[in-house]
Amino acid sequence: MKNINKTIKNKVALSNANLNINNNEICALIGPNGAGKTTLIKCLTGLSSSDSGIIKFDNESLNNRSINDILSKIGAVLKFPESISKTPIESIFNQEFFYRGIKQHKSVNYYLNKVKLNVSPDTKAGKLSLGMKQRLLIALAISHNPSLLILDEPFNGLDVDGVDLMKNIISDFVKENNNSVLITSHSLNDLNDFVSSVTFMQSGHTLHKETMEDIRENYGGSIKDYYREVHNNEL
Repeated sequence: MKNINKTIKNKVALSNANLNINNNEICALIGPNGAGKTTLIKCLTGLSSSDSGIIKFDNESLNNRSINDILSKIGAVLKFPESISKTPIESIFNQEFFYRGIKQHKSVNYYLNKVKLNVSPDTKAGKLSLGMKQRLLIALAISHNPSLLILDEPFNGLDVDGVDLMKNIISDFVKENNNSVLITSHSLNDLNDFVSSVTFMQSGHTLHKETMEDIRENYGGSIKDYYREVHNNEL
């Protein structure tokens, strides 16, 4: 994503924002509330259009002609849609397969097992706990084996065990497929031990991108310390 600009209701949401994610990379996108992280993700996933700038995926521009081909390579986990609460899990997967045009696929139980979700496919989604809903959304997002998995605040409401399980699922996805992950989170301490890079956003700008090697060398491995220094410097 290069020089992405977006204005919403006469307010600048993104201003020359840039983001580059490499293969086999887990990139954390961090910043204060209102920094533009979710808006940037919506532009990347086609849920919103940018006013200007360039978005490329595998060197192919995201435009009206190629958007379906590109989005078929992306899986996203955003807010749980309450509209599926009364729908059985198996029906939700079948709808996803139909929408994605996936004719050859594994069983629903296979995808549930991938995310350690031990429930019947007949279970209605609304009956799941918050952590189980998060895992269901990840299972749906990876069912078409995307090259890029996007996760918006996946640790919200999870206990320690739930966070550890979520991190293992994300790490396994990258290791097994040599693919990439973009993750936003305010739980900065939970990012220290498994992300490979960090991009900081503030006021619609992407200000810095650091590798975890640099953060370990300069900030003792603490993303929170890195955040505080960069945030204070930009105030």
